[in-house]
Amino acid sequence: MIRVRLGPIGILVALGLGQHFGGCAPRGNGAAGHPVVFLSNRDAPQHRFNIFLMDPDGRNLRNLSAGWGTVTTLSRPRLSPDGREVLFVAFHQGGRKTLSLAEVASGKVTELTELDYDDPQASFDPKGQWIVYLRKFEGKRQVWLIGKDGRRERCLSQAERDEYDPAFSWDGQQLVFVSAKDEQYVLVVHDLRSGRRREIMPSRNPLRSPSFSPSGRAIVFCVVSGQASHIYTVRVDGGGLRPLVRNGAFNQEPRFLPDGRRIVFVSNLRGAKYCDVCVVDRNGSLRNLTLGLDYINQFPVSSPDGRWIYFHSARFGDCDIYRVRPDGGAPVNLTRHPAWDQMPHVPGS
Repeated sequence: MIRVRLGPIGILVALGLGQHFGGCAPRGNGAAGHPVVFLSNRDAPQHRFNIFLMDPDGRNLRNLSAGWGTVTTLSRPRLSPDGREVLFVAFHQGGRKTLSLAEVASGKVTELTELDYDDPQASFDPKGQWIVYLRKFEGKRQVWLIGKDGRRERCLSQAERDEYDPAFSWDGQQLVFVSAKDEQYVLVVHDLRSGRRREIMPSRNPLRSPSFSPSGRAIVFCVVSGQASHIYTVRVDGGGLRPLVRNGAFNQEPRFLPDGRRIVFVSNLRGAKYCDVCVVDRNGSLRNLTLGLDYINQFPVSSPDGRWIYFHSARFGDCDIYRVRPDGGAPVNLTRHPAWDQMPHVPGS
């Protein structure tokens, strides 16, 4: 078994890391016209949220879920790759929870399946035809697939294991997720065509948030050790383990940008009081994109063309949606409202 050994504080990037990064064409429905979806309680009581849509520059904002009277609150909106549908979790009166789909144009809602877990980590495949999500069985999380029509539902997990944090490859042919049993962790690469399951990166430290590079040749993920979380990359065959960010901070949510050369992530590198959106490239150059926002900055997602990163910035009594260039510059506040605007998402992210 490989035991991940956490090195000294600092950013350590091995020479040759870029050999398995690789880029590809952006996903989604193009650069200029992508919608942005987010949650807000501006039209609801404080602890209830609606789904809002807006243009990339913050204009033409509208409440998609206005009038959905049977739903008490909503969570985790995700846009389809073509931007025409929104996937979300609906909490209904009486305690029922559903994974649901809404048409952006009409607001029509389809309930896909009943849920037994508040955070199913649901997301679309790159073609927008399949949805991966989590269920619970005997106290353990399981990875499931369902068609966007609510049919062809099936489980991909092994019953005796706790499996979570699923992510599609950029071509939609593979899934990666974490599998745990008896405090032993592995990454699972699941081929959706053959059903073959390959386990890589056995570790005694908890693993989190794996996702593929655009080329499909590498996986970025987190290794948790005490109060720190470190970012690594590994080839999909399990070889070439490389440390990327090991700075003593809690680094999380790593995702490749569409260029395949940079990774966006969230870090408390300035201390527990703050949370920042950062980008690191394959040469080890780290840039803090929210250095001037002394708040809790989270949930970064890239625009389809990689030109913008959207995120939310939370402070006492307020939260707004921002966007910033991956190369830096001043973040732009898109919502500017004394309510909680949070969890942005764009097509293909």
